[in-house]
Amino acid sequence: MTTITIPEIQTIHPLLSSPYLGDLMTQLDHAIQPSNGDTMSTIQMTFQQFLWSFTNEGQALYYIDNLVAEGRIEVSENTLPYYMWNGDRFVAHAVQDGQTHSFSMRIKRWYEDDDSSADAVVTFDRSDNGLNWFFDNLYSTLDGVIEESEMHWEDNIETHRKRERTALLLQQATYQRRIDKTRRYLIESGAVMSPEQFEENCKHVVNLRHWFNQATDRINDLLA
Repeated sequence: MTTITIPEIQTIHPLLSSPYLGDLMTQLDHAIQPSNGDTMSTIQMTFQQFLWSFTNEGQALYYIDNLVAEGRIEVSENTLPYYMWNGDRFVAHAVQDGQTHSFSMRIKRWYEDDDSSADAVVTFDRSDNGLNWFFDNLYSTLDGVIEESEMHWEDNIETHRKRERTALLLQQATYQRRIDKTRRYLIESGAVMSPEQFEENCKHVVNLRHWFNQATDRINDLLA
């Protein structure tokens, strides 16, 4: 039976649940099974599962710093097209920078022993606040190893609709953040603005709300 050695810096969190440990060990068991003579495979984990493998966040960040120095990390910034409202409908614009959906961090040889090894891929998305955590704690550290990659979708109607829906959900969140930011700016500085500045900011809020509502209607259509 293969014995898996976890790197010394990686201390298992004492509160790990049995279901998570069981799932992780099942993945590991599959990952180290030889396939066509190869022993390297991949373990998938969420941002939270990755953090649970350490005593605290500081230890996780220290571990990542060491891996960067060893050249054992690859990061993909997974993007979706930006859909712009053309007055009639939303259209994907190739000239517009893609919007970040998630980050995938591959750790080479996450588990290894004398006989086998397994990579791990950690996903940072919005489902568990992983995306915000990545931007706050890792983006500058990993900037030199991040590669942008537009997410792959099969070329059929169903997946195109899913891609548009997912992209518009991201844009809704962006619209709402901009609305909230502009409202705060108006509350804090509105009294000293020129009438022209005040009106421009008000128009900006109205436009963002219009795009938000249009995105909502389109999302509902795509779900129908």
